[in-house]
Amino acid sequence: MSDTDEKVYRITKGFGRPTIKLKKKDFKSCYDPYIQILPKKVSTEKNKQQVAYLVMKYQVLSANPTTKPVILSILAREIDRMNGVNRDMIYLTNPYSNDELRAKDYCVMINAGIKPKNMFVPGMDLFTYYVYVSYCEDNDVKKNVMLQLEAMMQEE
Repeated sequence: MSDTDEKVYRITKGFGRPTIKLKKKDFKSCYDPYIQILPKKVSTEKNKQQVAYLVMKYQVLSANPTTKPVILSILAREIDRMNGVNRDMIYLTNPYSNDELRAKDYCVMINAGIKPKNMFVPGMDLFTYYVYVSYCEDNDVKKNVMLQLEAMMQEE
């Protein structure tokens, strides 16, 4: 995408619906975005195949007693999302755990370059924090937190 190119993004179909024009400067990442536009029929068929695979994967993982609960929760939410379940219903039937909520808060701080104070206390599910923090933006705070998490997980 050149500096002068514009891409038009229409939130919904229909006459008179708002559109958003995006330019290269609107992307705040150093990575190129991957945007794919497919006909609904093709994307629906592709989704069905992915959902079938994820359901099978969920069954295998849930049968394994060593599978962490956070993995099953995230996978269940993704299956619901891909099946077109309303976002509110997804989080009503599979809400975030307290550790997930706290981990999401930590991610906001880590992305801002702030190390949360008193991060880890006994009884916390460290793997949940490991999963969520791994998706934070790469910075020195994330690196330090990940090293601390790995050390604590090894102690357990």
